[in-house]
Amino acid sequence: MLDAGASKLRVVSVLRGSVWAGGDKLRLYRSMDNGVTWSAVQLPPKGDAANAIIHVRFETPSNGQIDANDGSSWVTTDGGITWK
Repeated sequence: MLDAGASKLRVVSVLRGSVWAGGDKLRLYRSMDNGVTWSAVQLPPKGDAANAIIHVRFETPSNGQIDANDGSSWVTTDGGITWK
């Protein structure tokens, strides 16, 4: 079960068995088993104005992008292990 605490989840992205959910307080969660179990993902800091994830997209299981409400974005090429 996903427990986002006091954060509102705003977006969900599903690609095959991977599910990503993001929202307020830059909270990002990942499930590798169709939503049965979840883990929190920490994004590296960028700017001070970002406070919500507004877009999550994965074109392949390895290549994805996260966008925040202030225009900040993070990119992964290794399935979310690292973000730039």
